[in-house]
Amino acid sequence: MDINREKELLEAAGIVYLTCANCRFEKKGDFVSLDLLGNEAKNYSRVNLHRLFPFDRPYSYISVLDSDSQEIGIIAEIGDFDEETCELLKHELDRKYYVCDLISVSSVKDRFGFSYWKVQSTAGEITFTIRDTHNSLRENIDGKISISDIDGNRYTLPPLAKLDKKSRRLVELYL
Repeated sequence: MDINREKELLEAAGIVYLTCANCRFEKKGDFVSLDLLGNEAKNYSRVNLHRLFPFDRPYSYISVLDSDSQEIGIIAEIGDFDEETCELLKHELDRKYYVCDLISVSSVKDRFGFSYWKVQSTAGEITFTIRDTHNSLRENIDGKISISDIDGNRYTLPPLAKLDKKSRRLVELYL
């Protein structure tokens, strides 16, 4: 596809790609700010980053939203920015998408539509509650299992084949 046709399609879809040539990100206090450069020059004192493909492409296709959750544009690849900006964006995404790594599952108890998990994590023993357990566990492309609890916390388990027998048996019930 030629470049003019691609530009036309992006404009028709309303997609703006943010690159090191048309914007600058910086840390201001506790927030990330964005300055758009060129004809569309504008300052956003606070932006939020949202992964469009959180499991498969954690540092590619990042939606940048203003404080009203309106999309400003998309970063195709964080690695295309300079090292300092790249580190800033990665740090912000890692903070927002923090995931606790689990090692094994000690017990799972089901009661009234909720499941109560006791697990071993890299930070020690923890417990959490899941509603609608079958929809709160997801096997990723790399085989790891993602879990979301009722408080919005996220956890990841190693692939089933790498879990001990007891953990594997408990988790397989819900996949």
